[in-house]
Amino acid sequence: MKIPQRIMVFLFMGITLFPMADMLLGLSKKRNTNQAKEEIIFPKIKLSKLDKFPKEYENYLNSRMYFTSYMVHYNALLKIKCFGISPMPDKVIVGKHGWLFLAGKYLDNYTGKGLFTINEQEKITSIISNRSQKALKSGRRYYFVIIPDKHNIYADYMPWDIPKSATSNTDFLVNYFKNDTSVNIVDLRPAILAHKNETFPLYYNIDNHWNHYGSYYAYKEVIDVLKKKYHTGEPLSLQEFKLDTTKKLIGGEAEMLNIGDLYNDTRVELLPVFLSKVINGKKKNYEIPKDFPYPDDYEIVKEKPGDTLPSVVIFRDSFLDFMMSYLPEHFRKSVFIFDNWQYRYIDKIVDTENPDIVMTFVFESNLRQIIEWDSIQPSAK
Repeated sequence: MKIPQRIMVFLFMGITLFPMADMLLGLSKKRNTNQAKEEIIFPKIKLSKLDKFPKEYENYLNSRMYFTSYMVHYNALLKIKCFGISPMPDKVIVGKHGWLFLAGKYLDNYTGKGLFTINEQEKITSIISNRSQKALKSGRRYYFVIIPDKHNIYADYMPWDIPKSATSNTDFLVNYFKNDTSVNIVDLRPAILAHKNETFPLYYNIDNHWNHYGSYYAYKEVIDVLKKKYHTGEPLSLQEFKLDTTKKLIGGEAEMLNIGDLYNDTRVELLPVFLSKVINGKKKNYEIPKDFPYPDDYEIVKEKPGDTLPSVVIFRDSFLDFMMSYLPEHFRKSVFIFDNWQYRYIDKIVDTENPDIVMTFVFESNLRQIIEWDSIQPSAK
């Protein structure tokens, strides 16, 4: 046998036998992932329960073959970096220049597959109208704020073979209510698009959320809208913040593909340099939705001295995390409710807080959640 052939044989045998040797000798260390599981011990052999042993042994064997996770990890990285394809196309799409986009309902919203049916159009317009009328009858105003999908803002980074729909559910709502002065729809797309080509992107390329820059321009638009009716003051300027890009972000999409430790992005942060008078307010401990994964974030209260400032209750999702550093500067009291992506108008909270303004911030792809959850109110304690 020639030397090159021998090398190929030994190489093949090495690749074939390495996982077993790794399991027995611990040649590679277990990868530290956010999906760490409890250590599985070798199953006991019980003659009376032999039917369970094969499955238990398989679980044990899989848990010990740490090398497998490396293979999966680098296979995903190879597909993305070298071939521009996703190892999990049903969950994450690889766009141009290495940008990652969520699939599923997010992609449906982009392509138009997820457009409202006629029945859904009637339901959501009725819900928004009813919320606005309810607020007006109580002497307050209701604002329905739509947060744009990353897909629609950075459509130029989406794969060329996935066409963008000529219309969207956001377009429908904006057009439907454009002549209704009793309903306040705040479409954040124009404000975000106007700044998308600046020094830093406004969304992370490996996460579905916007960064501090995107959040800032959305905040500015919201205050510009509110100041027409209320004494909120002018939006804070960018000069009142310090830009920090020293940290790295492990994005959600990268974590889904198990490559977060090697495929990260620059964390763009705006750190306040002004002296804020905002303090943490006292919570009323409203009922938290069952199975909500972030109970400490459900109710957040901020207060700022100032009798002329309005008060607000905001039903939100995770896109408001950054904005909560700026918005409370314009209200004497701000109550933020993260109700498990249900976006309800919770009467108990609104009636108890008695704010001047009620707002719902909803992510574009989650608009259908409004229809699903609107009529459901939390039970009284």
